[in-house]
Amino acid sequence: MLASPACALSPDLAIKQFYHTAWTAKEGAPTDIEGLVQTRDGYLWIGSTAGLFRFDGVRFERIDAIHGQRLPSRSVHAVWAPPSGGLWVGYVFGGASFISNGRIRSYGEREGLPVGSVRGFAQDKSGTVWLATTRGLRRFDGSHWADVSAELRLPKTYASMLSFDRSGTLWIAVDNSIMYLRPGERALTPTDIRLDGAIKFLEGPDGTLWLIDGTQGIRALYMPPGPTNASKEWLRLEDQRLGPIDVKVIDRDGTFWISTPIGIRRLRDSTALLRDGLADGVSADAFLVTDGLTGPASKGFLSGLEDREGNIWIGTPGGLDRFRESRLTRVDLAADSDGFALAAGDGDAMLIGADSRNGAFKVTKGSTVEAVPGPREVTCAYRDPDGIVWFGGREMIWHSAGQRWVAIDLPVDNRAVCSAWPMASGVATENPR
Repeated sequence: MLASPACALSPDLAIKQFYHTAWTAKEGAPTDIEGLVQTRDGYLWIGSTAGLFRFDGVRFERIDAIHGQRLPSRSVHAVWAPPSGGLWVGYVFGGASFISNGRIRSYGEREGLPVGSVRGFAQDKSGTVWLATTRGLRRFDGSHWADVSAELRLPKTYASMLSFDRSGTLWIAVDNSIMYLRPGERALTPTDIRLDGAIKFLEGPDGTLWLIDGTQGIRALYMPPGPTNASKEWLRLEDQRLGPIDVKVIDRDGTFWISTPIGIRRLRDSTALLRDGLADGVSADAFLVTDGLTGPASKGFLSGLEDREGNIWIGTPGGLDRFRESRLTRVDLAADSDGFALAAGDGDAMLIGADSRNGAFKVTKGSTVEAVPGPREVTCAYRDPDGIVWFGGREMIWHSAGQRWVAIDLPVDNRAVCSAWPMASGVATENPR
């Protein structure tokens, strides 16, 4: 899986136009996935209620031990891959392990970690690793985890998540509120932000640090200098039929990948969220369980990751899903379209004839589909050397004339045209006998 960095998945395509691969328990994938990360060597690491797994793109391997060194627990709650390499693993019942170069180093009470769930890892600009737990905040000095809760005047012990923004400010969720610590300050500062659901921090490609609350929606905590579409007001994400939904990934183009109880959706323009709210119905860019997703997010187990190649990975209660671009892109036409015939259009357009009442379509860059009025029940297509496109159908023949289509009655009633080819004096057609 090792690869060089690439672009994000095209925002001009719908989710259903990406190549989708699903892995379930049948293929060896873990279920109830809680964490997904990619380490510098290209491996995908998965934290789940069934333990820690490593995936090379083909095979899933549960990691209980490495070279005889065992992990202290299978109850994995958090996984994090630092930029410098290696993998940190945090456990539900306390303790953490660092895996690097085929070795495991584990930390427990003797090394300063409490008997409390590890909620998340973060790293400051100096390279120091910080840890949020259900029993306070810890800072790593290379061998020992120091309890800095009292030093930083943490008012309560339960720290559910933490993150650093690009300015170096530490943000931390404490019980039902948000606090922050600017570089050089010695105490956490409270905010008036109140939390009401499961939360996480996600950074956008422009450096905006977003706070996601499973009940209230999303809002920006930190915005870098310069123009931005972010808002420090709560933007409620809610499907009118299904209730609150959740952002799982912000890809390198700034596209929001969102989970719902029946699948995933994608928001390609955050300004549209401010202006119009979340689109619903047929206009929604969605991929559902009925489309092949391994499971819904209704149980709360759903994690996301954008890998180095720009592929999107989604973990669900049923397994693991990947979306990537393909050399072949699916184009959806009208539901009753069948028996396709193809001819090159002008520029980069492709004209498609279909044996249906909606007989012809024009597909342009970005897989944009436009209905072509006139031709219907098309069975063959041809573009002649003069650039005129001909469609043959069950009732007549059509040819292009600028932006118009000219119909020509068939010489024999009730005989469909099945092929067309050029002749010196025009175009010849063949009817089935």
